Amino acid sequence: MAPVEIKKHPRYTDYGADIDGNIYSFKRGKLKELAKCPHGRGYLQFNICQYGERIPYLIHRFVYECWTEKLIGDDWQCHHRDHNKHNNEFNNLELVDQWMNMAYGKAAGVLYGAANPNHPLYR
Repeated sequence: MAPVEIKKHPRYTDYGADIDGNIYSFKRGKLKELAKCPHGRGYLQFNICQYGERIPYLIHRFVYECWTEKLIGDDWQCHHRDHNKHNNEFNNLELVDQWMNMAYGKAAGVLYGAANPNHPLYR
C-alpha cells in the first residue's frame, strides 16, 4: 500500500489534506473530529489552532487550497460537483463564481438563498 500524499496548506502550514478530503495536523496526525458548520448549511468544518486562537475553516475550501497551493479569493466559491457537501475529495471540487455555483444548483434542483423565489436566477 502506497503512503498517503498530504499537501500542506499555503497559509496554515501546520495542516494539510490528502486527495480524499481528509485533514491532517502535522503535529497530531489525521483529524477525526469534524463538525457541521454552525450556520446550518451542511458543510463540514474544523478548527485550525494557531497562536492560541481557533480559526474555523470549511473543509472543502481547505482541501482545494492545499491541492492547488492557492488561497481562494472572496469572489470565488468551491463547488461540489456531485452536490454532496460531505464529499470533500479534491476531484469533486471546482472553483466557480457565485452565479455559476447557483446555476449548477438550479440545474440539479438545489435551491439557494433559503429557496428564495425572488432571486434573479429563479425568475
